[in-house]
Amino acid sequence: MIKDSIYTLLTRFFFIIGKIVYSVFINRTLGTTGKGAFELITSVPDTLTRFGTFGFDEANTYYTGKEPATIPRLISNTYGLAVRFAIIAMILGAAFLLLPGNQNIFTEVPRWAGFLALAVIPIAIMDLLLEGILYGENRIWVRNWHEIIRILAMLFYMGIFVVGLQWQIQGAIYGFILINLSIFAFTFIVLRRFHKPLGGGEDRSLAWKCFLFGRFSWGANFASYLFYNIDRWLINWLVEGPPEHVLEQVGLYGTAVNIIVNIWIIPDAIQTALRPKITQKGEPERKKLVPPSLRAVTILVFGAMVLLAFIAKPALGFLYNKPGAPWDFREAYTPLMLLMPGIFTLSLAKVFATDLFSRGKPYYAMWISIMSLVLN
Repeated sequence: MIKDSIYTLLTRFFFIIGKIVYSVFINRTLGTTGKGAFELITSVPDTLTRFGTFGFDEANTYYTGKEPATIPRLISNTYGLAVRFAIIAMILGAAFLLLPGNQNIFTEVPRWAGFLALAVIPIAIMDLLLEGILYGENRIWVRNWHEIIRILAMLFYMGIFVVGLQWQIQGAIYGFILINLSIFAFTFIVLRRFHKPLGGGEDRSLAWKCFLFGRFSWGANFASYLFYNIDRWLINWLVEGPPEHVLEQVGLYGTAVNIIVNIWIIPDAIQTALRPKITQKGEPERKKLVPPSLRAVTILVFGAMVLLAFIAKPALGFLYNKPGAPWDFREAYTPLMLLMPGIFTLSLAKVFATDLFSRGKPYYAMWISIMSLVLN
């Protein structure tokens, strides 16, 4: 447990360093306004990917750990279900982008580019469902390599399209699509390595069983994702002024969020190592591992927040501002500070959600997430 947590934490630190370089590419090239438009566009396929799993990613993890004999049927079910789910999600995404309140976005980016980003949805849904099976087999290294490949692809593609070719937001969207394609390719290759190609049709009874279990985790995860990301859309809809000003506010807020959520590498690393162990081994292991996990998260997250409060403002100016640019990313410091209390308590919530999942009671987490979303 400790070894897996440390390995995952080191992987996430590498990921943070890469994200910083990636954010320098994006922020210094696009500025606050372009950053805002890019945040809004990419949040649509990201959100609908979470929606489009319908809980089957969590169910795949659970039944892989609890009933390993179901793995071949879970894999067979995944391919057909992922395609159907993706079609639903892409239709919803296209309709959402056409809403009148979202027209601010298209002052900075061509409409076709916004719709092109929706191509990520089928790739990402398939990846989440297949990765859930590998994760349920306690192959934690897959999830860690997932993150390493993500950051390497981010740096490679954004370096080419945004920095090298100077294709602005369109180039960032091309990179966004290729990043997700690279991640899926890794997951698919690993799955084929451990599980040979399978024939046969879907097992509808198992699919229904997965849905009945996963719907609560799906509700919790989707509500949580909206909770973390809907703020950008609320700013886009509610802030008054010309489109450039609105997108600038979205860009500043998105920058603050992207920085502060890096603190979650701590609970995420512990959660990643904790979930398969307590799911597979049951109540004795849960009682042994959950309390020290909570204590570790409390101490480490609080220390990281104190450090961030001291270095964030000068770092924002140093990394993202450039001489003569009409923007000042140091304005993101205030929302960053205001987000800290919620980041701290949600760090603990991640461990509690894992505890509930291991007991087969994810519906509690779902109702808590829905209440949080409504309050937000």
